[in-house]
Amino acid sequence: MPAISQERAPRWSRRTAAFCACFIGALLCGCTVGPNYHRPSVEVPSSFKEAPPAGWKAATPNDAIAKGNWWEVFGDPKLNELESQAMVNNPPLQAAMARVAQARIAAAPARGLYGLERSGL
Repeated sequence: MPAISQERAPRWSRRTAAFCACFIGALLCGCTVGPNYHRPSVEVPSSFKEAPPAGWKAATPNDAIAKGNWWEVFGDPKLNELESQAMVNNPPLQAAMARVAQARIAAAPARGLYGLERSGL
């Protein structure tokens, strides 16, 4: 097997090195702001001028509520009926739900590997 000369690199590696050097140089130049940059001062009011409108209610998130049949929160039997009809009579939605279930099943083994370490390599 003939020895490869170390003094002459292939032409494509020189191009690659030149491209990488130019790219890194441009990247570093783009991050500079200048030697005399001073952050502008902005006055922030301690409170807003307007008072909240009448009947304003602060948000009270309820993260413990079930996320499945979200429309049942409204307690409207007609809405429940329409949602059940939409679920039954919508093949693209059923296909999408099946794909989501399939993706969850496929991702389950990968989630089991989180936290495992491989040592001795």
